[in-house]
Parts: sequence; C-alpha cells; structure tokens
Amino acid sequence: LLDNVALAAFYGHGGHPAREKAYAMAQEALELVKLPCGPEARVEGPHGQKAADEWSSIVQTFPSSDYAPISLLAVGETYANNGKTEEAITAYQQYLTKYPKHMLAGQTVVRTATLYHGLKNYTTEREWLQKAFDGYFSKDAGKTADVKLLVGRSYQAEGNWAEAEKVY
Repeated sequence: LLDNVALAAFYGHGGHPAREKAYAMAQEALELVKLPCGPEARVEGPHGQKAADEWSSIVQTFPSSDYAPISLLAVGETYANNGKTEEAITAYQQYLTKYPKHMLAGQTVVRTATLYHGLKNYTTEREWLQKAFDGYFSKDAGKTADVKLLVGRSYQAEGNWAEAEKVY
C-alpha cells in the first residue's frame, strides 16, 4: 500500500484539481498513441519496451508539449512495471531535471524513493524522501506525515528500530 503513494497521484482520481488535470492530459496523450491509462496502463512483457519507446518518442518529438512530462512519467512506470528499476529511476531523474516544477514532481520524487526501497538501498531512499519533503511537501501536513511514514518504514526495513521509532 505504501509503495503506491506516488502512483495514486500519477494515476489520478484523488480529488485534487492538479491531479485531475494531469490525468485528463494523460488520457488525451494515451489516446493519441493508443495505450490505456489508469490501472490497465501496465504494459508488461514483450510489449513493455515498445510502449516505453512510444512514450519516449513523444518526449523527443514534442519536448515542450504539455504531454511530454506525462509521457516521460509513463516511460518510467513502464520500466518499473517490467522490473527495469534502474531504467525507471533514470527516466524519473530525467523528468525531474526537465520538469522540476511540474504538478507531479513531488510525487515522482517519492516514487523514485520507493524504487530505491525495492532495491534495498535504504540510505538513498531516505535521501530522496528528504528531497520530497524539502522541495515539495514541507508545507503540507498530510504529505509530511506520508513522507515521515515512508522514512520510518525505510529504517524499519533495514532493522534500525531506534531510528524508526524516532520518526514514528
């Protein structure tokens, strides 16, 4: 459940106007390339690389389009859904470099952290969570609590209960 904190924002339907707009834009972009959006957007198996290539082509062909940021996120999700964690992290880092002020940047930082958690790289995970807190969520009490929960979970996963308790 906690791994899906960032995904819930990416896939929309959170009641927040920015998320709803992003979801609507993603639906339009996906319609153009004939790929599904939402929970069914998990393109896995042999079609995963083709899907990632299609998304990348939107970013390369139309880098200043409103669809480019969402398309680059889709590249990252496609890689993540196919177990290509390093490629997913690279796609998210590219997104954050190109679109640091995009409406889903904070959630993407958290998503990147969850990928490092999956790699059991807890120190790097916490560094990304700190970036999320400092750069995007420090003024949002709900998001701050979510990030702190993820930090505590990180310490807990590596067996550092004393630090986990401090955060909790």
